[in-house]
Amino acid sequence: MSQNEQGFSRQYYKRKLKANKIVRKIQAKKRQLRLLRFLCRILIIVLIILAGIYILKLPMWHINQELLSKGDKKVVLIVGNHVTPTYKIVDMIRQTEIPDTEIFRLDTKEIEENIKRLEPVKDVRIRRFWFPARFLVLINESEPVFTIVTDLEAEPYSAVSRDGVLIGRDYMPIKKSEGTIKVIVPNNLYIEWTKEKVNKILDAINIMEAYTNQKVKYVDIKKDDDLFFMLDEILIRVGALNHNYKERLKALVTILPEIDDYRNKIEYVDLRWETKYIKLKDTETKLF
Repeated sequence: MSQNEQGFSRQYYKRKLKANKIVRKIQAKKRQLRLLRFLCRILIIVLIILAGIYILKLPMWHINQELLSKGDKKVVLIVGNHVTPTYKIVDMIRQTEIPDTEIFRLDTKEIEENIKRLEPVKDVRIRRFWFPARFLVLINESEPVFTIVTDLEAEPYSAVSRDGVLIGRDYMPIKKSEGTIKVIVPNNLYIEWTKEKVNKILDAINIMEAYTNQKVKYVDIKKDDDLFFMLDEILIRVGALNHNYKERLKALVTILPEIDDYRNKIEYVDLRWETKYIKLKDTETKLF
């Protein structure tokens, strides 16, 4: 090998060694950078876990038991209770032992079942809001259609819903009493209410109002088989709401226009029989 070739070979190996050193340094830097990135990821994950633990331990994830027992709207908002007083719902919530844990871990089924024990409540749903912890109680109630009284001057002592549910004295007065019809019952008689019975009375009211263009002011049910309906101007004696009561009510279309001359003298119109009667005040019943 010539001297020039030997010199070239030495220069070549020097450059190659230098290049290899640079490559090794670059690889070492890359390894250090990957390690640094890995450590940063581990640190970020640890910080996130610690921050999550810290956040979860904040008291705002827990229901404030003291405010809940008072029914404070900051922790429990109740909507849809037009008949059931709020304090009764809060009392039922108090009967449930609520553990001191994060709200998203709470099971609200027991609370819902307790609230459903209240007479007017048909269904209830509880929504949980996580931060800050609070409940939204959605109440679905039986719709009251009748308010029960012993006479027209007395305050209602109960109500009856469209489903035939009797709403007791504890819930009186109800907020929606303006949209209900008074039903007069005797002091010493217990009236059994069913959905079918309520629907029959409502059906009779709708038919009478449609035929007469008058509103029913109240229903007298002192005898379960002898009902009176007070219209705007005249009292109608319907009797029992049996199989043919709808046919008997149709007579109002022809009777009422014929009695204008002595309307103020009539005590009631009797629709119980096939032949209709009117009862004049202070007189015997007359055939119409």
